[in-house]
Amino acid sequence: MVTVFHNQMKGKENNIQRLNNIIRGLKHFEYPDFDDEFLTNLEMEIQLAVKHVNKEFDWNSIKETHNFNIRKIKRRRLNGGNDLEWKDDPGERASKIWEWWKLRTTNNDDFKYSDML
Repeated sequence: MVTVFHNQMKGKENNIQRLNNIIRGLKHFEYPDFDDEFLTNLEMEIQLAVKHVNKEFDWNSIKETHNFNIRKIKRRRLNGGNDLEWKDDPGERASKIWEWWKLRTTNNDDFKYSDML
């Protein structure tokens, strides 16, 4: 879910309505925690989340996962030395976005509802 939000927010401060529609769609999962109060509060956090997404960040500061390193080794063997970039690997990209998000939300009351996702 964090990856979906990140992809929708990057460079698109005017895309709040689309994000709010995604949030409203969470009620269809029928989790008891996804009540109207929760979803409304989550929508209010979107403005701040968009600001965080658009801040500069050194993605290479997040360590590559073990699984990604294994995929790189396999790819080198198959492609004769062509290296796989983390940006081109959906699994690694999602892992980095998740780690980025944890850095933003851990011990941060500004993201009380987003952190519950």
